[in-house]
Amino acid sequence: MSQQENSRRPSPADTARDRLLERIGQRREEVEAYLAEKRPLVKRLQRITVLSSAVSAVAAAGPGIGGSALTDTLEDFFGLPASLEIWRVLCLVAMLLAGAAAFSARTLGSDELTQGIVGATALSKELEDLATLVEFGQVDVDAAVELLRGISARVPVPG
Repeated sequence: MSQQENSRRPSPADTARDRLLERIGQRREEVEAYLAEKRPLVKRLQRITVLSSAVSAVAAAGPGIGGSALTDTLEDFFGLPASLEIWRVLCLVAMLLAGAAAFSARTLGSDELTQGIVGATALSKELEDLATLVEFGQVDVDAAVELLRGISARVPVPG
C-alpha cells in the first residue's frame, strides 16, 4: 500500500470522533425538536391568557359600566329578543373566559413545562460546546463520551 493510500484512510481515532460527532448531532436534533414543539406552545398559552383575561374583563364590566343602555344597544345590534337578558350572556362569557385564562396561566406556570424548556436549552448549548471541543481535538474521544453521558444524565429532556 502506498503512502498516498494510507493518508486517505481515516484513522480509528478519526472514525470514532466522527461517530461521536454524529451522535452528539443526533442528540441535539432531538433537543431542538423538543424545543420547536414546546416554545410555540408557550407563546400560544401566553396569548390565550392575555386575550381571554382582557375580553373577560370587558364582558364583565360592560353591563356594570354601560347599564341598560349598553345591553339594549347590544340586543338591537345582534337582533336578540329583549327576554334574553344580554347581561347574563355577557357574565357567562366573562366566566368562561376567566376560566380559560386561569387554565392557561396555570399551564404556563407548571414546573414541568418551564423546567423542560430551560433544561433543553441548557442541554443544547452543552452539546454544542462538546461538539466544538471534539471537532477541534480539544478533548479525546473517551473523555468526550464520558462528558456526553454526564450531560445527558444531568439534563434530561422530558418526552
